[in-house]
Amino acid sequence: MQSCRIIPERGSWIEIEVGKKDILNIRVDQSGKFPATCFLRAMSEEFSYNEDIIRLFYETETVALDGATSVTKLKDRYAVSQLVDPQTGEVLLEAGKQITESIIKAILDLGVKEFEVITDMNDPLILNTLESDFTDSHNDALLKIYSRFRPGNPLHLEKAKQLFFDKFFDYKRYRLGLVGR
Repeated sequence: MQSCRIIPERGSWIEIEVGKKDILNIRVDQSGKFPATCFLRAMSEEFSYNEDIIRLFYETETVALDGATSVTKLKDRYAVSQLVDPQTGEVLLEAGKQITESIIKAILDLGVKEFEVITDMNDPLILNTLESDFTDSHNDALLKIYSRFRPGNPLHLEKAKQLFFDKFFDYKRYRLGLVGR
């Protein structure tokens, strides 16, 4: 098991570790563990969606779909974004999941012209972490972290934003400084 600690001059200690199931977890000030992608979502709205996080950590490409050759272009690769049937609203494929032949048939039946996939899958650590992360937006992640730091308190988005800012972005309360490591 690999792990590291961020020990600031002032503020909360952050422990990052890879768990048994190949999931990247974060622990702040000896609190309970939560997925690192949840922490990343809480840091900025630009990482709200799974697609944004996948693009941050993996190289992606958009594959043009043109019938029979599409099967070889997509088979056993990983999707960057989810595939939703526009008529039923059913999610046929989640972001970060492997594309199977039945999914390729569904993609072709929907008439999708191009599809974004991960170019080369060397390490599924982030995809495993996304799978264990039950948050799906910036605000949801802030509320989850707030509930870890303030158990029993009613969830309030503005208080969650303020707490996260105070813990990690306020220079008076959190800084690495010269002795931080």
